[in-house]
Amino acid sequence: SHEPPERIAHHLLQAGRTREAIPLLGEAARWAASVAAFAEGLEWVEEALRHADEAERADLLPLLAELRHRTGDRRAPATYQQAAAAAPDPARRIGLQVQQARASLATGDIEAASRVLDGLDLESAGNVDRAQATLARGLVAWHRGEIADARTLSNEAAALIDAAGLTSEAAEQEDLAAMVAHADGQWDRHVDWR
Repeated sequence: SHEPPERIAHHLLQAGRTREAIPLLGEAARWAASVAAFAEGLEWVEEALRHADEAERADLLPLLAELRHRTGDRRAPATYQQAAAAAPDPARRIGLQVQQARASLATGDIEAASRVLDGLDLESAGNVDRAQATLARGLVAWHRGEIADARTLSNEAAALIDAAGLTSEAAEQEDLAAMVAHADGQWDRHVDWR
């Protein structure tokens, strides 16, 4: 029978074999995230980070940020910022900055989200990052009462989300489109009476 990775990691840590424990803790935390066991995942990734070297930190910080974001931890945006700073790959960095902006929106910090999004170079970004960034920018505009900008960004986001085949973002974009329509006073025309 296989022992779960976190149990093996625990034995290794007790034996002082921390180097071998880190990848197992990372594996356990990723598994926990995938089954929505966020509190356990956090414990394991925090444990791994206590012993990690620089390369391992770069690998583990995005996971820590995601788990903090999913548990509603207000440190999530700062953790995404750390993760982005530690990311060796520029494309990965943009994705993490987009997530940082989304985490800031989730904590209600519209200005922080805006600052991050304004600083992004989306020319070099992949489809998913561009779709998520455009949606986040639309939400920022809506929160600021910039309805015309929010509408433009919502429409751009819809096309990018469709092209990237993103499902949860598609639902968010539909919410934004509805909020824009409502703010516009065009609610009746937006609703499709079937």
